[in-house]
Amino acid sequence: MRINNKSGFTLIELLVYILILASLVLVTGSLFMSLNSGRIQAETRSEVDSNLRFALEKISQDVRAASAMATPNIAGATSTSLALTVGSSTITYDVSAGKLRRQTDSDAPEQITSDNVEVNVSDAPLTFTRLENTNSVFSPPKKTISVEIVMKIKYKGDQYPYAESKKTTISIRQ
Repeated sequence: MRINNKSGFTLIELLVYILILASLVLVTGSLFMSLNSGRIQAETRSEVDSNLRFALEKISQDVRAASAMATPNIAGATSTSLALTVGSSTITYDVSAGKLRRQTDSDAPEQITSDNVEVNVSDAPLTFTRLENTNSVFSPPKKTISVEIVMKIKYKGDQYPYAESKKTTISIRQ
C-alpha cells in the first residue's frame, strides 16, 4: 500500500490566499487614504479659521482702544487699509503680498496672518468701511464711529482649496 504524503499548497489554495491578502491590503490602504484626506481637510479649515479669528480679534482690540480713525476718513468711505490713533501712536492695517500687516508708527510692519493663507483674494478684497451714527437725543448729540470689516482668507495649498469670509462691525469707544 502506497501512502501519498504531499505537503504544501495547491495552486488554487495559493490563489485564494493571495486574493484574501490583496483584499485586506486594498481595504487597509483605502481606509488610510480616507483618514489622511480627512486630516488634511481638518488642518486646512483649522488654519484658515484660526487666522481669520486672530486677525479680526487683533483689529477689534485696536479699534476698541482707538480714539480716532484716520482712514477711511469720512462716513460711508471704504478703504483697503485702516489707520487708527491709539494713545499717541498710529496703527495701520493693510495687505501686502497676500498677508495682513499691522504697523505702529514708523516701526517695521508685523505680519498678522501666516504664510499658509492668503488675504485680499481677488474676488473679495479686504475692506474697511467707516460708519457713523449720530444720536440727537443726547445733548450735545453723541456721534458713534464704527468700522465694518469684510475679510476673506483662503488656504494656499492645492490639495484641498478652502476659503472663509467674515463681516463684522466694531465701534470705537470714546
